[in-house]
Amino acid sequence: TKPLQTGIDKSRPADGTSGFRIYQNPASGQLNLESENTMKSVAVSDMTGQKMLNFNSLNSKSAQLNTGNLKPGVYAVVIELGNNTRASRKIVIR
Repeated sequence: TKPLQTGIDKSRPADGTSGFRIYQNPASGQLNLESENTMKSVAVSDMTGQKMLNFNSLNSKSAQLNTGNLKPGVYAVVIELGNNTRASRKIVIR
């Protein structure tokens, strides 16, 4: 597996997820996702691997996630992209 990245850093082009952004990290209420490729699904998990939020059938290049119900801490966001790749990032909820 690849290490998780934080902030709005773009992934390396070789992994198929270039042009992907997560912003307002640390987040407090809303998290914005943008991708050059269509996002199929997004899952937010705590550091034990328990899924806290799950969004299937997005089929969009942008999304806004309500993070207001998440407790403060570090979470992993895994996005399945339309080009059959996955991107993952670490986020912080305040």
